[in-house]
Amino acid sequence: MLLVIVLLVMDVIYVMPGHEEDLVGATSLTLDVAGIKVVGLGSGLSIPKFTLKTAAAATVNITAANCHVENIYLYANYTGGVTAGITVGALADGLVLKNIIMEESANTTEFLIGISIADACNHVTIDGLQFFGVDGGSNTQCIIFAGVSNFSVVRNCLIYGDFSGAAIDALTKASTYMTIANNLVWNTDTTAALVISVKSDTTGMMAYNYCFAPKNNICPAGAAMAYVQNFTTNVANKNGFYLPAVDS
Repeated sequence: MLLVIVLLVMDVIYVMPGHEEDLVGATSLTLDVAGIKVVGLGSGLSIPKFTLKTAAAATVNITAANCHVENIYLYANYTGGVTAGITVGALADGLVLKNIIMEESANTTEFLIGISIADACNHVTIDGLQFFGVDGGSNTQCIIFAGVSNFSVVRNCLIYGDFSGAAIDALTKASTYMTIANNLVWNTDTTAALVISVKSDTTGMMAYNYCFAPKNNICPAGAAMAYVQNFTTNVANKNGFYLPAVDS
């Protein structure tokens, strides 16, 4: 019997160390081919750098399924703010964003939203994001799930910023089996000061998150989720405590 083996190789785009490029509009960098993988080479500040400038709509635009973006540095430098550093469409199920660095140049040239995920985009993984915001701007969220995002994961992220909404925001619609784990989140906003918030009937797990915000009782919130060791503090030089309350 003749055995035929077909090997399908995913297209991979490698971006060289030290590469720098300006993104000036909504279509400057669009991933619209399913399964495409973009990998930045290098380490530290030698990883590829993309500066978002000239237009509020400048963004990394992902519209196809099962894409993967890894090890790139996004720098906001548009006066009035970049609407979203990474824009994820409803058909981009299965997206992986890994080891992305996002930095704002000033509180007037910022990411209004870091990563925006459309309603009905499922199985999204954000792993190892580093977001460095500047106090006093008009940021609303670092990561926002604008609707349902079943089976999605946010893990191992380091987030600093001044967000008028939740730093990680999944409040709009309920999702199934969402996992938010091993994140360090500091929201310096003094009004809402929300760190991690999901809709009350979202299911999944929220575990090992460490949160700071300058208001009392600000904590990871999502009533139907399972919690394991989430710490919160509202004083910069004090250790945190468990929130929600410890099970007896």
